[in-house]
Formats: sequence, structure tokens, C-alpha cells
Amino acid sequence: MKILTRLRARVLGRYIPKGEEGAVMSEYVVLVGVVSFSLATSIAALGPVLFASYERARGIIICPIP
Repeated sequence: MKILTRLRARVLGRYIPKGEEGAVMSEYVVLVGVVSFSLATSIAALGPVLFASYERARGIIICPIP
């Protein structure tokens, strides 16, 4: 992971001192945590609505008499 951090810093034109590599990694962990939490929250909020819509459409498609 240290190699990726240094390579990314070199590509972006920045130098990250050795003491700050852990800080950069923890920022990425926080970012991934926030994104995954927001994704899980949106799925939990929209899940029942999407499921009801799916069941309604499925019932219309499967209905033998139009």
C-alpha cells in the first residue's frame, strides 16, 4: 500500500512524508465508510418502495387475463 501511496503522490506532484502515510490511509478508510453508509441507508430507505413496485409489475406481467 505504501508503494501505491507514493506513486499516487508522485503522479499528482506531491510528496507525502513517511509519517503521514497512515493519515492518508485513514482518510481513504473514512471516505469508503461514508460512501458505504450512505449507500446502505439509501437502499434501506428505497428498498420497500422498489420491492412493492417490482411485485406490482410482476403481478401485471404474470396475470393470465389482461
